[in-house]
Amino acid sequence: MMKTYVFAGNRAYVLKDMLAKGLDIHAVWVMEGSFLHNMLLKDPFVDYVVIHNKAQLLDEIEKAEFDVLISNGCSYILPISKLKPAQYINIHPSPLPDMRGKDPTCGACLYDRPCGATVHIMDDGIDTGKVISQVIVPMTDDVEAAILYQLCFKAEVMAFDEAYKRDFKVREDQPTADEPIYYSMKPEDRLIKFEKGIGYILRQAKAFGYKSKGLYFSYNNELYHFYRAQEVVNPFAVEYYKELSNLQIAMVFENSVVVKLDDRLLRFDQVENSYGVIREGDFLESASDDMVCYMRQ
Repeated sequence: MMKTYVFAGNRAYVLKDMLAKGLDIHAVWVMEGSFLHNMLLKDPFVDYVVIHNKAQLLDEIEKAEFDVLISNGCSYILPISKLKPAQYINIHPSPLPDMRGKDPTCGACLYDRPCGATVHIMDDGIDTGKVISQVIVPMTDDVEAAILYQLCFKAEVMAFDEAYKRDFKVREDQPTADEPIYYSMKPEDRLIKFEKGIGYILRQAKAFGYKSKGLYFSYNNELYHFYRAQEVVNPFAVEYYKELSNLQIAMVFENSVVVKLDDRLLRFDQVENSYGVIREGDFLESASDDMVCYMRQ
């Protein structure tokens, strides 16, 4: 007997795969303002209902007839034990149990961990259910969040395809991991605090250096928005600026700033400057958490 499905989420790729497979999809519930919502506004390739809040989603679930609910970027934690009997399946963009939480892709960059996708049974916890299938995307130096998102979208489709072929049968409990990380982004994670060191700052740039986010350094008690960071290792530059003090600005050119940090040179690129001239020889300072209110959210 052919199963009936419903889909709740914010991403398009698994949904398109479900359509390509010819699955009997009774309802598509799209998170308001999401990537999928914006895509469907331009190209309504499937009928859908926009979900504005959790109460509405629970009402839609109660009214719908289905055998399998596929969650792929659903914004709300569902009370699975209180819902009608069905298979409740989640597709999470990380190799669970590592990187539970809302922002595993950014977290993988920030903490230098593998990423990927896991299809698992939903329970009343947050990303804690038994594993059906899993695809790993290794972390490499050439990968940052913008491209990692795309790779994880592909991994989600691969993991869903395997889970579907297995008829969503459990493969195993979530494996034991050494110090798994739960990561949901906080605004202050995008502030540059120089005491954390160059290694951490470069990982911040990998995690948040894309169009809708970016990072912030502080100069003269103002936050400057930027998108790229890298170490300058040219031996002439390192020798020339060796007498600079810590956090002293070495170079300012075009939309870039180079600063001395721990006897190394750190370059910030794509700096958006709306406050005035940044001067060579001046000093940058660590941003404080109370500056979050001045960030572009």
